[in-house]
Amino acid sequence: MEALEDKTKSLELNQILLPTYQKKFYLPKEASVNFGFAPYSYWYRVNIYIGNIKNKEKKWYLQMHNTNTDSISVYFLNTNNDVVKKYDTGDNFLYTQRPVDYHKFIFPIPQNTGDTLQVYVRTAGQYIKVHIFDLIENKQLYKDMQYSLGFLIFLLSIIFALLVYNTLLYISILESVYLYYIGYLGCILIYLMATTGIGYQMLYPNIAFIVNSMPILSAIASLFFANIFSIKFLKIKKILPTWVVKYMYFVASIGILIEIMQIALFGTSADPPTIAHQEIIIWLATQYDDVAVWASDNPFNTHGASLEQRSQMLELLIAETEPSIAQNTKVYRELSDRRTFQSLTTARTIWHDADFILTIGADLITQLPKWYRISEVLTQVKLLIV
Repeated sequence: MEALEDKTKSLELNQILLPTYQKKFYLPKEASVNFGFAPYSYWYRVNIYIGNIKNKEKKWYLQMHNTNTDSISVYFLNTNNDVVKKYDTGDNFLYTQRPVDYHKFIFPIPQNTGDTLQVYVRTAGQYIKVHIFDLIENKQLYKDMQYSLGFLIFLLSIIFALLVYNTLLYISILESVYLYYIGYLGCILIYLMATTGIGYQMLYPNIAFIVNSMPILSAIASLFFANIFSIKFLKIKKILPTWVVKYMYFVASIGILIEIMQIALFGTSADPPTIAHQEIIIWLATQYDDVAVWASDNPFNTHGASLEQRSQMLELLIAETEPSIAQNTKVYRELSDRRTFQSLTTARTIWHDADFILTIGADLITQLPKWYRISEVLTQVKLLIV
């Protein structure tokens, strides 16, 4: 499977199909494509010869093994470059929107479209980008589902049994040190369920916005409980120098001090921006960590000034506020888009682990049902109406 790195994070399929970008695809040296934590989007391309896999008794699937990917778009094209099937999924989408009910990403391959299919896959996300793809037929897929789920459930059951045992142990002897161990086991259980996709599949399939936070929060919390348990249970104060113990407490405290940032997203027509806009921005800056402002290109409204002019007016409006307000408020031109869904996708690449508060005017409420992919937008943000 050939790969292409999209540093702009904005390329669409019609652009990828141009000769300029077709030449940029390259064949990775290894089967597992590892781009680390690079903050970009990636495209993959492969040809599938349907004639080799046609069989009425078999159905074939494209399988992606990375279970933590924010956004995945899969396009199946015929020889005329017409899209015969498209899938949109990922951790930023509801689990129920996945084409196959499985903790990995599975995509059915259309088999009645001629002899050759060209497949393009676009991935974007905040976690390490190690992508492994393969083709799998239905019988092998169901067998893998049984083995994979069986092993994961067995592993999680062991940790859950330890959790229950230590809880009963604490109840019987009332040693507070066991509470830290119980906390550690609970966080490890949550972490494993989050990173394998089991948690999203079985516990919170309709709550997309917590999927990205779970691995980080559970890892931080497990670090805190593990350090405190070690200090208390091993009575390290009597063994190690004081500075070592203080350092361990410091490391444990990091888990408490780190908080998920809250970002207020405020896209407005600003045609022109008014004192009311400024008052909203000032209030948001006093309530949230950062305020991202942009001039929106609302398809339901007509604008007198250009997008660039309105962005400049918003910058002047922010510059007139107090320094304490302006320091965490900024106009982000890259968020300007006709679709809030796309603005939100771009925002996720800037603030990977933030909670987003989407701020809209009360006059837009009647337009909300018409917004592009509004159901997905509402699963990723908290809505604030002003």
